[in-house]
Parts: sequence; C-alpha cells; structure tokens
Amino acid sequence: MGRRFGCQNIHRITGIELAEQIMARASAQTCKVFFLGASQDNPEAAITNLCVRFPDLQIAGVHHGYFTESDVPAMVAEINQADPDILFLRLPQQECFVADYFNQLNVPSCLTVGG
Repeated sequence: MGRRFGCQNIHRITGIELAEQIMARASAQTCKVFFLGASQDNPEAAITNLCVRFPDLQIAGVHHGYFTESDVPAMVAEINQADPDILFLRLPQQECFVADYFNQLNVPSCLTVGG
C-alpha cells in the first residue's frame, strides 16, 4: 500500500512487532490497554509476561476469544466500562469484529494482532 502511494524504503513489520512497539509507547505514556482474544486457558500468564516486559503498562482488562454472538453485548459493555485507550484483538475474523462493533466500542484505537 505504501509503495502505491509513493513511499520509499517500505519494510515488513509483523503484527506482534507493531503491538510490542505500541505497548512500549503505551507503557511510557500511561495508556490503558484491553486484550480481547486468544486462549481462555491461562491469560494471566500472558499478562504477567507483558507486565514484566512493560512494567508501567496499564491493563484495563482481558477477555478470552471464546465467545458466541450472544456474548458480544456484555463483552462490549465490559470493554467500554474498562475505558481502554487501545484494544488489542486476537480473534478469528478479527477485522470483521472491529468492522461490526467499532461504533459500539468507546475505544479510540483497535489493533488486530492475531495470526
């Protein structure tokens, strides 16, 4: 896309690399983040790891990625109540989720990082 618009020196950056850079900046600027998706087995381990790497990262909330359409209204309410600055998503069809629910989410930024 960048090349199409005339940008030079375009290089690949993976979603996780971008997410790590954003988390580092969020940690430095005391932004609150919410994580939606991935395993329901042990999200605490992932959050502990993130807090070690980014000690000032403010975790507004976490919700696993195993939910049904009927769970979405309560989940959207949970995210909105947490009042995050950034929502990280790792879901099947995560771009569709953002497109379908972005207007209901009171979150300035969403980043899909799954794969």
